[in-house]
Amino acid sequence: FTQASRSHIRAEMLVRFFPSRSRLIADIFTHVVFLAIFLFFLVEGTVQAISSWEEKEFVTGLINIPRYPARWAIVAGEFLLCLQLIFDVADRLMTLCSTKGAGDD
Repeated sequence: FTQASRSHIRAEMLVRFFPSRSRLIADIFTHVVFLAIFLFFLVEGTVQAISSWEEKEFVTGLINIPRYPARWAIVAGEFLLCLQLIFDVADRLMTLCSTKGAGDD
């Protein structure tokens, strides 16, 4: 939700002085880097969730609680974030292509 509503904390001290086209390019770059990092988290999280599922891993205590549902929930969240980032990059690329002929602010 935070990514979709663009509510993440952003450091715009330098970028806010860029022309609109350069801001779009910087935005695309940061989204692609963010996507690469979270794709790595997604892959590693999936490996951990599968391992936890196969081993029927539990948190030991007074009541044994299975750990794998929480791991799969994390994987689901990472997947949805990656999907949102892909949509955001596509949206910015379409905006960049549509403003290609237009002048900068």
